[in-house]
Amino acid sequence: MLQLLDQLTQQIDELSQAAEQEAQRRPEVQQLLTHPGVGPITALAFVLVLGTPERFGCGKQVGSYLGLIPCEDSSGGRQRLGHISKQGNTLLRHLLVEAAQSAVRCDTAWRKRFLHLALRREPRIAKVAMARKLAVSLYWWWRNDSVPSATASTVRTWSSPGNTMVCRKTLSL
Repeated sequence: MLQLLDQLTQQIDELSQAAEQEAQRRPEVQQLLTHPGVGPITALAFVLVLGTPERFGCGKQVGSYLGLIPCEDSSGGRQRLGHISKQGNTLLRHLLVEAAQSAVRCDTAWRKRFLHLALRREPRIAKVAMARKLAVSLYWWWRNDSVPSATASTVRTWSSPGNTMVCRKTLSL
């Protein structure tokens, strides 16, 4: 059992290195890596799944494509929003939720938005809403080919000691 674990660990390390090397070769991925909470795997998956930013006219279409928009059940002038549609890429949706949680941990602006949403809704709903905000933010950074100027520092997350992410300001937890 331990031999199998060692083999799998070695394979995971090799695949992680290959993904990081591919991320370094793509300038659009390097641009997205400057966003708080976004690592090389999330940025690479975002670029590869979306293809080109010109495919989408607005951020809402990106959220819908990724399945992060709530289903709607409206009748008689009454609008009811339900669960997310889950129509898009499952892996990217999962990565965006994880990246949004990292952004909430390390960036004060993202934390403030999350706490505001979590007070009005459940924390699990707020996490998905933050993932949608992250997807739209990454889309516009990529489409406009611009990154807001901010002094960024590199920190390591608890869940992934080998990967670094960029944060504007770190919070003590």
